[in-house]
Amino acid sequence: MTDFAAAVAAATADGYPQPPAANTDQVTAIASAFARLFELQLPDDYRAFLLTCNGFEHDGRLFYGIVDAWGDNEFHPGLFDSNERLVHGLDSVETPLRFVGESGHELFAHDTEDTCWKVVDRITWTSDDPSRTYATFGELFASVHPTLT
Repeated sequence: MTDFAAAVAAATADGYPQPPAANTDQVTAIASAFARLFELQLPDDYRAFLLTCNGFEHDGRLFYGIVDAWGDNEFHPGLFDSNERLVHGLDSVETPLRFVGESGHELFAHDTEDTCWKVVDRITWTSDDPSRTYATFGELFASVHPTLT
């Protein structure tokens, strides 16, 4: 399993302090909404991520926390709010992708049709690179932040 605590410590040491962990009640409270949106039960590694840091940002790459939040004059995007903005912004888009994070030109997503985690292009929402497809959230996270995990 990905060592999220090591990633938080490394990012913080690199000058990117992370949001505090969600508590067990907060994570349990979102499990059914997560299952509806992502069409899978809240994965153990994603639960562990939220219980380590409720969102994560390092060097322009971020993973969403549970809800949109402001902290230290910075905006931390939330999982459900970000999916609402991306999929239902001005026009509703039919897509099997459910988003968990982003970087400048990429989105990090779970594909409900392919039942895998992917790094996709921010504009086209596609990935032509099978090496950017992962079986677990933890593998996706580690691929995006390889020097931290």
